[in-house]
Amino acid sequence: MIEGLTEHFLSPVKYGDGRTERIFQAKRGEGWALLKSLGNNYVTTDGYLDMRASRVTAGPALDTVSAIFNPAATDITGLLHQEGLPEYNVNINWLEKPLETCPKYRRCWNYDLYQAIDTTLKKEDVQLVIPSWARTQKSFKVPDGEEWKYCWAQSNPGEFEDNSVKPPKKYRWQLIEERIKKGEEVWYYPQPVIVEKIYSRSKKGADSYLKKAGQLIAPADVSVYPKENAHWLCMPQGRQKEGDWFTAVTHFVYADKWDDDEYPIQYPAAVTP
Repeated sequence: MIEGLTEHFLSPVKYGDGRTERIFQAKRGEGWALLKSLGNNYVTTDGYLDMRASRVTAGPALDTVSAIFNPAATDITGLLHQEGLPEYNVNINWLEKPLETCPKYRRCWNYDLYQAIDTTLKKEDVQLVIPSWARTQKSFKVPDGEEWKYCWAQSNPGEFEDNSVKPPKKYRWQLIEERIKKGEEVWYYPQPVIVEKIYSRSKKGADSYLKKAGQLIAPADVSVYPKENAHWLCMPQGRQKEGDWFTAVTHFVYADKWDDDEYPIQYPAAVTP
């Protein structure tokens, strides 16, 4: 099978549930390393290597390696699966977020700009001036020194709410710049969800594969996304039946940062099998 492993004369052993046990011998202290080097993805005509069920026994001079192979079995779709081996898919949730949270947000997107006009002035003396910051301002607050003159609003603004602002004694609001994204108040933010599915022949086995809810822990396979635990909220979905298999389904939901006061971070990070 692999250099360093010699198959025992009692090997293989066939079990009634379709599993095959192959028994090997290796130099003392090397058995587990050799078995681990094969990994869960190792497949032969006996089936898939089950690392969880396999074992190594140390003897006086040699290690005895018992490698358990599960038969190649399929679900209702005809796809091959292995007992205990996680499979991963990526879904994308699209979240509605306030337009103000967009990284490139500008106040002019969804707010109109008004100018306070002194009604004591003659019409010909009134000057409507669009300030240089009208298309770049992010904050709702008008720049210092011009608070008495301009106002952001989505409808006709009322009185000045800030008592420190001293507008003209008699004034009215004049719309000078309309919003540039009319009717838009939200934007859609992609939220990756990695779906882990682990197959088992038994209900008990599937239940044992379910992750603890509410912890921050990265899945073993994060695809192209950050691998730090702080980004991933573990949300078990329960056990499901698929053909002859029982499956443990867990969702790992991504965020730029979860609140670790509410969700405990697990250490160390998950390791890809």
